[in-house]
Amino acid sequence: MLLCGTLIFSNLTAAASPTQLKEEGWLNQASLLVDAAKGSNTAATQFIKDVRESRTQLRKIMLSARNVPLTSEHRALHSTLVLLDVLLKSAAACQTAGYIVCPPMLMSQLNTILKNAYQNLDKTKSKLIESTAGKSQ
Repeated sequence: MLLCGTLIFSNLTAAASPTQLKEEGWLNQASLLVDAAKGSNTAATQFIKDVRESRTQLRKIMLSARNVPLTSEHRALHSTLVLLDVLLKSAAACQTAGYIVCPPMLMSQLNTILKNAYQNLDKTKSKLIESTAGKSQ
């Protein structure tokens, strides 16, 4: 697999604008990891490193939001990101002969949670834009 943790997750903690959240960057990269888990030709060693780096970056995002009041939409987004992270860690444990081979049930869960995370991201961004527009009036 062509994933490289250093390149993929290097800029995820940069300041976010109202339309670009740090969570969105992490989610886009996690989506690549889900896609990598689908293929039976993904090298386990690199995938495990990428999942580990993903977890580190998600931890930074969560810590930066620790002392900030979050909307219910933002909390729901964080919950789905944490669940996605746990499922990616499970996928990293699915090694067969040096490759990632996930059972169908895990792949189904990954796809469902990924879809839910994107829906929660859209709701969070809408709420953020709505509140930003309300402050400017």
